[in-house]
Amino acid sequence: MLERFYLAFGQGLILLIALFGGALSVSAQRVALLPMADYSRGLDGINLPFTREVEKALTDLGVEMVQHEHVLRFMAENRLRSFSYLDSFLVQKMGKDLKCAVALIGTVTEIGGRKPVLGLTFTAMDTVSGSPVWSETGATGIAEQARFLAIGEPQTVQDLAAPLLGKLLGHLGGTVEAGAIPNERSYQLAGMQLFPAYVRGREKIEATLKIRFLHAEPTMVAVESNQRRTYLEQDPQTGIYQGRWWAPQQDGLYPLDLILEWGAGRFVERVENISSFQVINQPPGLEIKVKKALQLDNQQAFRSHILILPKILDIKPMARWALDIRTAKGVLLTTQEYEGDMPERMVWEGRGGEGYLLSDGKYEITLHVWDLAGNHSSDSFMVVMQRHAPQIKAEILTRQGKKLLQVASLPGPVFLFESWSLELLSEHGESLLRQNGRDLPLVLEFVPVAGEEKLFLNFTGEDRLGNRLEQVHMEITVPELKPMKKVPQVDSWVQDF
Repeated sequence: MLERFYLAFGQGLILLIALFGGALSVSAQRVALLPMADYSRGLDGINLPFTREVEKALTDLGVEMVQHEHVLRFMAENRLRSFSYLDSFLVQKMGKDLKCAVALIGTVTEIGGRKPVLGLTFTAMDTVSGSPVWSETGATGIAEQARFLAIGEPQTVQDLAAPLLGKLLGHLGGTVEAGAIPNERSYQLAGMQLFPAYVRGREKIEATLKIRFLHAEPTMVAVESNQRRTYLEQDPQTGIYQGRWWAPQQDGLYPLDLILEWGAGRFVERVENISSFQVINQPPGLEIKVKKALQLDNQQAFRSHILILPKILDIKPMARWALDIRTAKGVLLTTQEYEGDMPERMVWEGRGGEGYLLSDGKYEITLHVWDLAGNHSSDSFMVVMQRHAPQIKAEILTRQGKKLLQVASLPGPVFLFESWSLELLSEHGESLLRQNGRDLPLVLEFVPVAGEEKLFLNFTGEDRLGNRLEQVHMEITVPELKPMKKVPQVDSWVQDF
């Protein structure tokens, strides 16, 4: 089947040249044919048998071709997997290295089966300018080539190739004309890197330039910004150009032009806006607003969570930001640092850097932000976190023969009870005392049941943040009433003395 395809393809090209009048203008110049891409085999698929037959047929027709092995060697040396990775610089380099004026590329897509179809595309590239000068594409199938009485009708994809090739390449000869390769100053700019690209005034900037020259390299390579020129030195091992200079003091964006100088006459070529750097001397500025917090006694407090809303005062590219949490005494608990812009809002639930909940207390939250030039701004605020109501201590006191109930808050919480209610019960459930109030500590008198050694307290309280405490059947021991010891009277010896 393959031999039948090659025979039909060769016959089609002979027929094509006959239609041209036996002369193809590309015969006067060398043509480099790259491997035909075969998309039916994948994005990087190629069809080498198809390529060799195209080359052989064109050679037989008098077209001077670059040897197929030389084309493959050029592709390997320049890491060119297929023509999909071809650019104008490589086309010009191909013309220089392979001594050709035309680079011919093409694609073939085959779909077999009972009704096969074929798609072909050809493009001719001028190696002087590196630009495409001609392109044709087309497709055909069995149904499009039906013949009278079905005599000689194509049956396979290979049978479809010859007439489609004749249709696509019919005007190639009149489009591509012979030409010489001039001695131009052609180059491929691979990239320009500045470090850092954002700086403060009078800081050092380092530049790295990757550029490939097709012909003679320039005698001098420089970059220019704000009427100041810096010449770059080439690393003999890597071929990379490097240079450094001090940034100007004044804020602003500074475009960079590339300056190439050739020969003793110092012919200068300028490539404008190859890169740029920005001088930033002022810090970005930062303000913090806190939402969901209560204002109590000139302090911000919460029991569930707060919203932190940072605001950058001077919008500019940001490098990183950080958050610090410290105790009221200044002890650093955690620092979290992140790359990029600061979020517009953050939710803090009172957790530390490891995700665990911190204990109730007063904390200082500080946000830091750095722009890409290294300028720093920060802002901080104090906040009280109280997730639990105060705990209480209750005891029975005996004073002057009276029984007293004393209730007090344990130390620790910043905000104490705003309201409370209690009931004191005897050992057998009899209510001895009921009371409501707002402040603690308190001392209340009650009449105990004779002979009972313990009492029970029910207490409900709510602090100023809404945290509630409920103590049910809290046992309190009744202290025994100890009799006073009689002090024996001693006769005085003073009078005897």
